[in-house]
Amino acid sequence: MVKNYHIDNVTIEEILGWIKQGKIGLPEMQRPFVWPTAKVRDLIDLLKVRHFIFDKI
Repeated sequence: MVKNYHIDNVTIEEILGWIKQGKIGLPEMQRPFVWPTAKVRDLIDLLKVRHFIFDKI
């Protein structure tokens, strides 16, 4: 069977770097609700912490 895909493991920091460099863009939300900037920041911080914790286990 031929594989039609591959998986690249990247860190959250790499993805955030790509966003800052304009290599990838985040699409607009597909719903009318928009999170305040502080909540978006808090979510990204939480993901970083969880990634750090589970990466060390």
